[in-house]
Amino acid sequence: MVLMTGPEFVAEGDLDDIAALEGVCDSGREVSAAQAAHLLRLARFARRRLTHILETTVDTPEAQERAWRNLVAETACALHLGEGQARNQIDLAWALTSQLTATFDGLTVGRITLEHAEVIVDQSATVPEVARREFEARLLEAAAVMSPRRLREAAKRLRERLHPETIEARHRKARQERSVWVDAELDGMAVIHHVLSAEDARAILDAVETKVDRVHRGGDIRSVAALRSDVLRDFVLRGETSPAGANDVVPTVVVTIPVETLIGLDDRPADLSGYGAIDAETARRLAAKAPSFARLFVDPIDGSPLALGREKYRPTADMRRVVVLGDETCRFPNCGRPAMYCELDHTEAWADGGRTDLDNLAALCSRHHHIKHEDGWSLEQLEGGVLRWVSPLGRVYETVPKALFDAQYFGVEARPTLATLLDGAPEFEEVLLDPLPPPLVSFDEFELALCGAPPGAVFVDETA
Repeated sequence: MVLMTGPEFVAEGDLDDIAALEGVCDSGREVSAAQAAHLLRLARFARRRLTHILETTVDTPEAQERAWRNLVAETACALHLGEGQARNQIDLAWALTSQLTATFDGLTVGRITLEHAEVIVDQSATVPEVARREFEARLLEAAAVMSPRRLREAAKRLRERLHPETIEARHRKARQERSVWVDAELDGMAVIHHVLSAEDARAILDAVETKVDRVHRGGDIRSVAALRSDVLRDFVLRGETSPAGANDVVPTVVVTIPVETLIGLDDRPADLSGYGAIDAETARRLAAKAPSFARLFVDPIDGSPLALGREKYRPTADMRRVVVLGDETCRFPNCGRPAMYCELDHTEAWADGGRTDLDNLAALCSRHHHIKHEDGWSLEQLEGGVLRWVSPLGRVYETVPKALFDAQYFGVEARPTLATLLDGAPEFEEVLLDPLPPPLVSFDEFELALCGAPPGAVFVDETA
């Protein structure tokens, strides 16, 4: 890291750290306001220019296309942009000033950044107009507490609730766009784009991460990012594609499926860890193929402990599964590292009397685990799994599990438990009253039989 020194930094040299950070926040809001002003001027120019051009000719589709082409070329040259970039800026300006005006207002006052606004515009494009106002309002509220990347992930979940077309129909259409292409980069490098189904993408990434972890632990000096690239290359070019091949890399895809969806009572989307909503048909197919089964919340039915207190430092496998699936990612503000690759941290340190209980555990990536213990950040776990971070400069940040976040910001109601579901389903009452038929010996296996799933099926019940 290079420390910036020189006369240009002297003017604010007498500020304390807290005031200096507040100044950074102020300038960030000023940047957002300036970007909003630029987009407003661009939208006004675009309307004026298109109107002027069309006034001089017969208004036909061909004339409109020529006018638009002229506008894009004029804007690109004036701003020293490529025409694709100019077109995107005009589209963004048009959407914010004519359709998503609340988002534009948020940008104008510096409440959100341009990147947040771009996410809202992009995700709103396929939301029906009747639902767009609610969609925009909920995302604006969420944008105040998360990064653009996390906002995009949240927007996808909200979009599934508000979109009238089923996710199955949209997925079938989207699958037709599968493709691979390469973009050249500088210095002899290139980027491969691979468009494929979300479940396949997650399986590939998990296989890569698993192999990378093994190689890295073996002392390889390459960076983790470079290892990911090299491992994926080897999978493709050297034929290391079999999950159970010589390298014994078995990809893991975690899908959270509501019980009522799995047994066919409805077709609400399931959740693919690290991606978001997937259609019920795909989720059932993955469940039928999976080699193992796990419940998200462990309860007294199978005797698995929810808490170890001061008896043991290391959480059980069941406890880790609960934390990983509940947290989904590292719980430091805006970190997107998948929880399955994170460490479990005792919020109140074990050395300070902390307990190995679910309400004292959270997923933290290695970097943020070190930040918590070594760099002056403090952490408190509140009710419902809310984590309250306090930075060395006293700024407070809270992160919440995904389910709680969706309930707070998107109004997502808790789904019924399995018992409640079956109490309201008369066709299952006779099955419930009968003893468990052999060879079923556990409630988990009974659930699978009830669902009609084959032996060895796997699903994660987020409602138990």
